[in-house]
Amino acid sequence: MMMTRSAALLCIGVLISADAVGQVWWENSSQGPDCSAAFNDGRGVGYNEGFNAGHLNGEASGQANMLAACQANPNGCGIYLGACLAAPQYGETEPNDNIVTADALLGDTKFWGQAYGMEDQDWFYVVTSEPNQNMTINFSVPTGSVSGWQIAVRDAAGNIFAQFDAGAVPGSTSPQGDISYRVTLGLVGTYYISLQPTALNYEPYNLAVVIQSSPLETQNFIAGFYDAELEPNDGPQSASPLATGVAMFGVINLNFEPGTEVPDPDGDGFQYSQGLDDDWYVYDSPGNEVLALEICGHAECTNGNWLFSLYDAAGAAQEAAGNYATPLLAVNSDIGNNDRYVVGLGSPGPYYLRVTHKRLLTAPCAAYQTDWNNDGRPSGPPGSEATPQACGCESGYRCDLTVANPSRRVVEEATWPVCPFDFGSATEQCQATCECTGTGCALSSDPAVPCSCGGNATQCRVFVPNPGTPTVAETVEYGLCPDGSGGGTSPQCTIGCLCTQFSGVIEVPDGAVTSQYNFSVFGTNLPPSTVNSDAFPAFQGRPNPYTP
Repeated sequence: MMMTRSAALLCIGVLISADAVGQVWWENSSQGPDCSAAFNDGRGVGYNEGFNAGHLNGEASGQANMLAACQANPNGCGIYLGACLAAPQYGETEPNDNIVTADALLGDTKFWGQAYGMEDQDWFYVVTSEPNQNMTINFSVPTGSVSGWQIAVRDAAGNIFAQFDAGAVPGSTSPQGDISYRVTLGLVGTYYISLQPTALNYEPYNLAVVIQSSPLETQNFIAGFYDAELEPNDGPQSASPLATGVAMFGVINLNFEPGTEVPDPDGDGFQYSQGLDDDWYVYDSPGNEVLALEICGHAECTNGNWLFSLYDAAGAAQEAAGNYATPLLAVNSDIGNNDRYVVGLGSPGPYYLRVTHKRLLTAPCAAYQTDWNNDGRPSGPPGSEATPQACGCESGYRCDLTVANPSRRVVEEATWPVCPFDFGSATEQCQATCECTGTGCALSSDPAVPCSCGGNATQCRVFVPNPGTPTVAETVEYGLCPDGSGGGTSPQCTIGCLCTQFSGVIEVPDGAVTSQYNFSVFGTNLPPSTVNSDAFPAFQGRPNPYTP
């Protein structure tokens, strides 16, 4: 069909401006030239060109998006690190059971290893070259299951800061059984990877790491995972400082100094208390804040009996001087079940926390000495009191011993025959009658024994030695024992035997152990009372239909 130039120009203009409605109008119109064929031809060309351009642009855009998505999450695209690494060419070198003997890992390279028992640990290390590098760990067991392995990432000091069970890493296991685990290494230096079986798993494993730079520019500081008390901290003047939100670990030391003994209620000896080693800590508060105390929140504590007491500066000084001060807060934690307590602090300044432990433990006795005076102090026998003697008890810290009374003496007693005179007494001196005549004075005895009476008396009574021979008998008597008991006819004394040297081994009763405690304080900077905050007056100022 032939068209005039003007008709052709008209069709072109219509094609440029027409839409679907326009197309229908022109196809059904009885006016003007017939442009339907040209319209259809132009529409087909435009459709094909648009389709081809859109396909090319969409494919390029989709490919770029797919690559970015796979780069961000390779596992989601079915791409696993293990598939990108060559077969292992290196193996662990035993012994590599600790941080010192760890094997160096080559980047992007598989290592093989094997455990010889559940106690076996395999250690490896990598060295980063810049801060905040990402490390991807690939672990696989070619001939078995990945379950039964615990993999830990450690810092240069051996502290664990990332750990996972190889059989329980969701979303990271490939169809081939490989697992990938990622962690960011903040500081520049050496990092360690330790593997240990958690079950009887002796299948050989493969281990590989990839270190990559990251855009993260966060500054990392050298700080510990927790704090520890600085001994000696037995008083406020040597208190260990507390950082808000950081766990503090401490332990009550065992003391066996003189004066720490307390009576055993069973009467079998003595026990020695842990409670005389006070641990003091100090927290600097800005004042007008709520302070939270969390006990055994960082790590589980075994059975204990810790007493936590909080003082202000005046109360701590009073306690340090040996005078009782009422604490601002006093709580007891028997087993440390992550207990949490809060208290309001009014004035700014230092606040002191004292931790004591009341557990009683028994120490075996290593040496005993005598206590002759039974006054609870070692002493020797009379005449050498300053030199105690060695002794022994079957058990306990004290027992009684039976010894010979040191005050023994022998007494001789004579028994005289009956006097041969008119007064028949049986004494050493005999009483007799002396009779005087013109020829002299004599006893009325046979034979006559001369005697004398004073003056002109014809008779008198006189004492003369018993002419008989006495019978001598010995009697043993005892003085008082050194402690004032006994004496008389008792030949023995009871003295004490005291423990004067204690063993360094502690006998811990069944079910009772000493353990380390941990706690954290959280300074909130929040006012203890909402009434005294800016929020409360604002609340009161709101319109309220219930108040005039």
